[in-house]
Amino acid sequence: MLIRAHITVQSNTSIPIPKILDWSDDASNSIGSEYIIMEHAAGVPLLQQWPTMAIDKKLGCIEAIYQKVKELADIKFPAYGSLYSVNTTLDCSSKKKLNESFCIGPHCGARYWDCNVGESRYYHTTSPNPGPCKFIYYAYIFKRKLLISS
Repeated sequence: MLIRAHITVQSNTSIPIPKILDWSDDASNSIGSEYIIMEHAAGVPLLQQWPTMAIDKKLGCIEAIYQKVKELADIKFPAYGSLYSVNTTLDCSSKKKLNESFCIGPHCGARYWDCNVGESRYYHTTSPNPGPCKFIYYAYIFKRKLLISS
């Protein structure tokens, strides 16, 4: 599923993501494992540069990150669910076409949550992983405080 998400982002945004060179989602391949081989992403981690950046560079960086995240948020999907290849064996009534290569099908389920949707644990005691959005949130707060104080 990661490949389908990668291709969707690559074809619907200007976000610079590494090109996929080869992949397999079949663990019975000659390697014996699912894999993805991508181009090397050149650059320096922002974490290394941030402490030495001038405030105007930080603001520019925050703005650039915001614009890229906005591109992701602006992708329109015809339904809620998981991305599948259009050639998937799903029943036609269970999928909605996204484009020539992909469709939206049933959500994959509670793979990362050891419970079902609606169970109290799902909503109250399990903290979801904030992922990269945590940085974006803090960057937004930082930018907002700078604008308010100036």
